[in-house]
Amino acid sequence: MAIRVTCPGCKTRFNVGDQFAGKTGPCPKCKASIKIPDKSEEVVVHGPDAFGPKDSKGRAVSKPIFREETKVTPVQLTMLIGAVLLAIGGALAVRFIGKPLPVPLLMVVAAVLAPPLSWAGYAFLRNQELASYRGTELWARVGITSLLFVALWGLFPVIAYALNADGFTMVVAGSALLGMLFAGGAITMVAYDLDYMLGCVHFGLYLIVCLVLRFIANLSFLPLDQG
Repeated sequence: MAIRVTCPGCKTRFNVGDQFAGKTGPCPKCKASIKIPDKSEEVVVHGPDAFGPKDSKGRAVSKPIFREETKVTPVQLTMLIGAVLLAIGGALAVRFIGKPLPVPLLMVVAAVLAPPLSWAGYAFLRNQELASYRGTELWARVGITSLLFVALWGLFPVIAYALNADGFTMVVAGSALLGMLFAGGAITMVAYDLDYMLGCVHFGLYLIVCLVLRFIANLSFLPLDQG
């Protein structure tokens, strides 16, 4: 291992081999005499002492808990993109067929879209400083939020339609969307430990995808209104 030395004359720094440890020689630049430090003069920087309980030999008996990074894998991302493309393809097929789908089938499509979008929203929006949900705990939360997302998607337009027998106006449609967004944000905030605004963004992802697919399929603006 090379030894780092500094010439006392010209202040030039350079490395010398271990075989010169403890010897004296001229500086290659100014020829001033340089004393090469030996092994006993080596400075060793020690790390901080470990905290916590120790055994009889002074060794720590507990290990720190390291936070594990959870990232979206290429396979998961590919599956998500594939699901979205499949949904777009189905919406285009409905548009070209020209026949409206029955309401139960539309709700089934909304239910199929909810889990991957709920999971994807959490994967991208979660607080990176907090431990991520995994396994059964994660999928239980995905399942619960998905059911509530579908319930909001179907319930709010029904209420809006019941309050306005003449049909959906822009005010009623906007109120329904805002109500869905605010309620969905609260659901996501509780389920995934997100800030409320991020919760609204999370549910907004599902809401936008559903609305865009209805537009592509040439259906009416809100669900359960066959226009």
